[in-house]
Amino acid sequence: MCRFVAAVAVSAAAVYPALAEAAEKKPMEIGLFGGYNLLSANSELGDAAVADYVADSAPLFGLRGSYDVGRWLTAEFEAKYALAKFRTGGLPANVLGMRAHARVTLTPQSAVQVFATLGLGGEMLFADKRPALTENDVDAAYIAGLGARIPVSDWFGVRADGRLLVVPGREGMAANQEFH
Repeated sequence: MCRFVAAVAVSAAAVYPALAEAAEKKPMEIGLFGGYNLLSANSELGDAAVADYVADSAPLFGLRGSYDVGRWLTAEFEAKYALAKFRTGGLPANVLGMRAHARVTLTPQSAVQVFATLGLGGEMLFADKRPALTENDVDAAYIAGLGARIPVSDWFGVRADGRLLVVPGREGMAANQEFH
């Protein structure tokens, strides 16, 4: 029994530095963001049949989590909330976005880390009070973007993103934009 305990203790002591090194190389991050959601005139998030019964462009805020897969690649998950209104009438048209994407850092050793993102998600419109015939709506979104981040310290950084979201439109597809 003593040999077994000794073997486990030696194994744990040998594995701990490797696990600590792996944790340093694969950090997780959590952050908040704010920005603006610029919806295309062709966007159908709301009532596709009536152009005025869709959500309008609006400020947004959200939460982002990420996990470094490698030196260049990071998996990111985001939830955003846009404080939108319907284009007509000024009634609230809340837009919730959920997405997952890959972030590829093009300059990982630089003080300013330039990156590209590519992913998928969904845009959901929900409203308690809405114009006639307009129902809550969910649309798929294909997402691509460019940005830059500056690590200020081990626990804080500054980041700017520009995103293109390809979503269903009233006629074909629509191209919405986001700036964080």
